[in-house]
Amino acid sequence: MTARETLRAASRRARNRGSEKGTRASAALQSLYRSEPVDAAWAAGMETRLQKLAQDSASQPGGVTPTSLDIDCRRTTCKIDATHPDRVQGDDWAMMYMASVGSNFQRAFTRVVRNPDGTSSVIIYAVAK
Repeated sequence: MTARETLRAASRRARNRGSEKGTRASAALQSLYRSEPVDAAWAAGMETRLQKLAQDSASQPGGVTPTSLDIDCRRTTCKIDATHPDRVQGDDWAMMYMASVGSNFQRAFTRVVRNPDGTSSVIIYAVAK
């Protein structure tokens, strides 16, 4: 993904974040993830791939490493939850990570949440291709 494509995607996400359409899409992905059974072979392979991409994106110039990273995949969906010291690092990581993993997903929804202790959590629900 080029820098221009990354900026366009970020702009599109920002427009959709508060929209009714974006809210419905997020809810639909969460529901699909929660209801889906686990395919152990597929899930293990995808979790390993996503973990490696997280390590690779952290080693990029300007890369950010989460303080914790939890990746859980089912049959065709995954939930990625990464904690960062603050919102800025969470936003930066979300953009870099999605740029590196985007080709693995048919669609995804990313949300950065500020936690009560000041840290931030990047939560991604995605459907694989």
